[in-house]
Amino acid sequence: MSKWREVKLGEVVEIIGGGTPKTTVEEYWNGDIPWLSVKDFNTNFRRVYETEKMITELGLANSSAKILNKGDIVISARGTVGALAQLGRSMAFNQSCYGLKQIENISNIDFIYYALKSKIEEIKRNTHGSVFNTITMKTFDILSIPLPSIPEQKTIADILSVFDDKIEVNNQINKKLEEIVQAIFKTWFVDFEPYKDGEFEDSELGRIPKGWKVGEVEKLATFKNGKGIKSEYRDETGKYKIMGSNGVIGYTNEVLFNDPVIMIGRVGANYGEIHYLIDPCWVSDNAIASQPLDGNDFWFILNILLQIDYSNFVAGSAQPLITQTAVKSYKTILPSRDVLDEFNNIVKDIYLKINMNIKENDSLQLLRDILLPKLMRLK
Repeated sequence: MSKWREVKLGEVVEIIGGGTPKTTVEEYWNGDIPWLSVKDFNTNFRRVYETEKMITELGLANSSAKILNKGDIVISARGTVGALAQLGRSMAFNQSCYGLKQIENISNIDFIYYALKSKIEEIKRNTHGSVFNTITMKTFDILSIPLPSIPEQKTIADILSVFDDKIEVNNQINKKLEEIVQAIFKTWFVDFEPYKDGEFEDSELGRIPKGWKVGEVEKLATFKNGKGIKSEYRDETGKYKIMGSNGVIGYTNEVLFNDPVIMIGRVGANYGEIHYLIDPCWVSDNAIASQPLDGNDFWFILNILLQIDYSNFVAGSAQPLITQTAVKSYKTILPSRDVLDEFNNIVKDIYLKINMNIKENDSLQLLRDILLPKLMRLK
């Protein structure tokens, strides 16, 4: 085993800035090149494969946006500072991120990913800016990481990848299961296929099966903002998840919601992002929490909330903001009780399988994160 060196990150990777094509030029957008922003990834999952927006070759050529290759690292520089991922395919990226590439014969990009993952809290402490915390090039110049030989880097990365590869398999299974539920929902409540031979009547949302109604989504569920949690109640070994606008943002031993809850991101880049938990949790104040008036309707309400275009609710000039008042006034179909019960019973088992995979992922992440600092210790 070779002696490890302690090096500055900027010495062992190539650091690249991103950019944004002009949004006023239509020819720059909706092309074939994925364009990554902070909203598209988080630290919970190693790889990112899809982006919300796409750009054209013309947009790439007429902006400071650059292409990163499969395996390269992207780290958020502002907004959700320190979100980290590896690309599952080639992508361009915006100026809210930095791209990191390995330097041949010096660094292994998979090892660098895990080395960075072990340094996230240190990275956050070394942010700059008087208004918003920001990672700058200076951050990479002062951040030290341990660096073994290339073969040892690869061995360590391979060990840790076992956990992330299994997590990714579970995520892919869950995505397929969610697509099945969404297909059922569309067949029943958008296309009305099971009811085509029955009577229909006019409504403000168009023709709907006779006996169904239209009403605000608050007729099915409650909506209220989450609550900020004091730092002394945060505990990374805690039993319960702290949920924010972009998913899990920490852990605690305190509980704000005991029953299943749906979270809607309400502020910033992650507004309108939907997450849910059926286990007790804490929901932060950058998300709206929704719970069904009838517990059996949880899965139907979840799928209704997934259908909404939240850009129609956005207010605020400094950063996007949606309010619970706007969301709960959203008009939706209100099927008959027997139809609701049948749908919820059908999809419940699918969601329980999804939840089982999520719990397995939680265990895998815990084991990986216990092992990570041990493998990254300077030798």
